Amino acid sequence: MLHNLTIKNLLLFDETTVNFQKGLIVITGETGAGKTAFTKAIATLLGLQNQNNLKPNKEAWIEGEWDNPNHNQELTEFLPDDHNNILILGRKLTTKTSRSYIWSRSCTNATINDIAPDLLQMTSQHSARELLKPKEQLQLIDQFANNQELLNETKN
Repeated sequence: MLHNLTIKNLLLFDETTVNFQKGLIVITGETGAGKTAFTKAIATLLGLQNQNNLKPNKEAWIEGEWDNPNHNQELTEFLPDDHNNILILGRKLTTKTSRSYIWSRSCTNATINDIAPDLLQMTSQHSARELLKPKEQLQLIDQFANNQELLNETKN
């Protein structure tokens, strides 16, 4: 679960922290209120969006605090002794580069990409169209049926 998100110097956010409660989160608002900027910040933090599209004017920072899902073993080297099953991810963006962090320790974007699916599911108004694609339908059925081992055997 995402507990809070902090965005500094990115798009129309000078400095904003949003605290989340348990349950379904729906972001609504008028045109220009910052819904897209907010979701782009989350997607960028998790490596789900190309950060080159954001181009901050100065150094920007995005940070999110989550429960550590499934006590992900890939993260063991990054977690402090007193982490209390909390995971803090950060991304620093400059005009030319970006860096990812787990508990203030630099990490690769690949590490963030590997854990992102366990942290958050983002759905947009048009994402249901993906369900019309046979390939997506098959992936969902295989995922539901827990067929990963069988899929690996048939690919090899």
